Amino acid sequence: MTMDFLVGGLPRGGTTITADLFNFHPSAFCLAQESQILPLCAGLGDIEPVAPQHLQTVRDFVRRQIDHVLRVSAGHNVARGELAAAQAEKMGVKIKRPQRLVFDEARVNRLTDSIVAVFAQGLYGEKLLTQCMGELRNEIKQSVSAEFIGEKSPSNVLSIARFGLLGAKAAVIMKREPYAFMRSMRQVDTGNDNLNAAFRKPVWEMIGLYRVYAGAIASLTPSETLIVGDYYSDLIDAPASLAERMFRAVGLSLNLEAIAAAAARVRPQTMGPSWESFTPAEQALIWCLTEDARASLGYDAAYFGEKSQFNKPDVSSYDVDSNRVHVLSGLHPTGQSDNLWLQEEGWLAVESRPECKTVILRFWANFPHSVLPPGEFATIEAFGFDETGEKLLGSCTLGGAKHTATIPVALDDLAPLLENSSGAVRMLILRPSHSFRPVNLPASDGIGVGFVRVSAMMLPPTFEGSAQQSSLAANS
Repeated sequence: MTMDFLVGGLPRGGTTITADLFNFHPSAFCLAQESQILPLCAGLGDIEPVAPQHLQTVRDFVRRQIDHVLRVSAGHNVARGELAAAQAEKMGVKIKRPQRLVFDEARVNRLTDSIVAVFAQGLYGEKLLTQCMGELRNEIKQSVSAEFIGEKSPSNVLSIARFGLLGAKAAVIMKREPYAFMRSMRQVDTGNDNLNAAFRKPVWEMIGLYRVYAGAIASLTPSETLIVGDYYSDLIDAPASLAERMFRAVGLSLNLEAIAAAAARVRPQTMGPSWESFTPAEQALIWCLTEDARASLGYDAAYFGEKSQFNKPDVSSYDVDSNRVHVLSGLHPTGQSDNLWLQEEGWLAVESRPECKTVILRFWANFPHSVLPPGEFATIEAFGFDETGEKLLGSCTLGGAKHTATIPVALDDLAPLLENSSGAVRMLILRPSHSFRPVNLPASDGIGVGFVRVSAMMLPPTFEGSAQQSSLAANS
C-alpha cells in the first residue's frame, strides 16, 4: 500500500496549508511537514539498482534526511506553531491546531531500515518509489488512526511528473504565478535563520526553479480523476470549494463540518500587486524568461492583462527566447552554493562585478568505464552571443583518467542582461555531448551498464580579477 494522495507545487506556493486542509477530515491525515523521501530516493535509485557495496552509503543519506526533516525540523515547526497558538489565545483568539507528527530516534531508525531494505531488493525507478512511499505510509499509520494517508512536498511535482502517481488515488497540484512566488520567497520568515537561508535566492535562481516546476506540472496527465489542478488564488478565494474537490478526488466522504473547518483555517490576504516588489529590470527579466513556463500554467499575457494595475515591462533590451532557456538554479558566483548536476543543455546565469574580467567554469566528473569506453570522451561547450549569433567561447573534455576541467570565459564576450546594484547578470549556454545524470554514489564499473548517460557535476564558477590571473589559473 502506497500513499492515498500527494500534495505538490512550488515552495511558498500554498502546499503546507493545502496539506493541512486534509487534516480537518476525520478519515484523513497528511504529513504536512514533508519527508522529502520521493526526491531523495529518486536521486539514489533513478535508472538502475543500487549495487550492494553502496547500500551503506544509501543508508547514510536516507537516515540523515529523515532525521533532519521528520525529527529536528518537524519538532521546530510544532514548537513554533504551539507558541503562535498560545499567543493568539492570550489575545482571545482560538486557533484550531492541526495534527502534527514528530518522529523520535526509534522511528527514524525503523523507517531508515525499511527503506534501505527496499533498495536491497534491487528495485529502482517507479517501483522503488512506490514501495518507499508505502513504507512511509505504514510508519505514519502506526501513530495516527486515519484511514487515508498522504504526504506533501513541493518536490512531489517532479517525482509525479517523472514516475506517475505512484499508486495514489489523487494528487493535488498547486499553481502560482511567478511574481507572487518570488515575492513570497523573498519575504518568508520562518523564525529560523538556518531555514530562511534556503529561500534567500537571487532572481535568476528563482526563475530557474520556476521553470523547472512549471515544466513538471505541464507534463502531468490531464485526467481530472487523478489530478486536481488548482491555483493558489483558489485556495485563498474559495477554500471551502477547494477542500470539497480535494476530498472528493481522494474518495473521502462529504463531511460538511470538516469542509467548514478547513475553510476557516485559510486567512484572507490583502497584499499589493506581486510585481511591485521588483525593480523594472527584474520585472522584465522575469517576464522574458518565464514566458512559456507561466503560459503553460495559465499565466499568459491575457491573465496579467486582466490586472488593471499591471503594465507589461519594457523588454526591448532583453533579446532572450524563453523557449530555448533552461536557467540552471543553485549557482552563486561567490562559490558558496551547493554543487549542481548538469543534466541537460541549459543557460547558466552568472553575476559579474565591475572588477571581474573572467569567469572560470569548473567541471568535475566521475565516469564509470562501462559508460565511456576507453578512448571516448565527453565534451562540454560554452556559448555566448554577439551580433552574428551564437559564439563558441570555450570547451573542455572529460573522460578516462581526466576527472576535472575548466573553461575560462572572458566576461566581455557576454553582454549583460540585467544591471543591478552589485553588477551585471550575464548568461551563457552550456552544451554537453552526453546526457548527464545525477548520481550521488561513488562510480564503479557496475554502475551505468547499458546507459549512454554519465555522471558529472559543475562546481560553482570562480571569478578572477583580471584576464591575466584567469589565464594563469586555467593553465595551472
